[in-house]
Amino acid sequence: MAATPVPARIAWAVDLLDVGVDDRVLEIGCGPGVAVALVAERLQGGTITAIDRSATALARARARNAESVRSGRVVLEQVALAAFRPDPGAFDVAFAINVNLFWTTDAAEECEVLLGALGPGAAVHLVYEGPARSARDVGPVVAANLELGGFACELRRHPDGAMFCVTGRRPADARSPRPARPPRP
Repeated sequence: MAATPVPARIAWAVDLLDVGVDDRVLEIGCGPGVAVALVAERLQGGTITAIDRSATALARARARNAESVRSGRVVLEQVALAAFRPDPGAFDVAFAINVNLFWTTDAAEECEVLLGALGPGAAVHLVYEGPARSARDVGPVVAANLELGGFACELRRHPDGAMFCVTGRRPADARSPRPARPPRP
């Protein structure tokens, strides 16, 4: 059986991350876990935590990444970003692909969670695919929402014009606004 081809937006997003072998990575809205698998392949001592609100999506991600889940390299959690409570500075990099909450809402709660979850100077990469007008219309909205949330932003367009990425960098002097999640019983 032939391997399913990786969509261009996912390959580009993972390449943008420039994942190190020991990085702690967060994916927001992991869907069936295609990007999770690509990131996990690049990790040795690092981990990827992937969150999604959908139990169905996480079941698919778990099946696709079963070996990496067993090894502890991949952690999957059913939770919305606004309700996610990682330890402060738990991640070196975060990303999302085609997650609309960053342009359909002001994403204030989500930005607060990300500021706390990312270490000083760490970045979140928000990748979108759509018509060229999406980069023109949606990209600035995403960047403005991240900037309001405390991130320094950069908007990059893919050479084909159909994809763009807003990278928000957590300032080194930003304080983690939320306490760590309480220990699990």
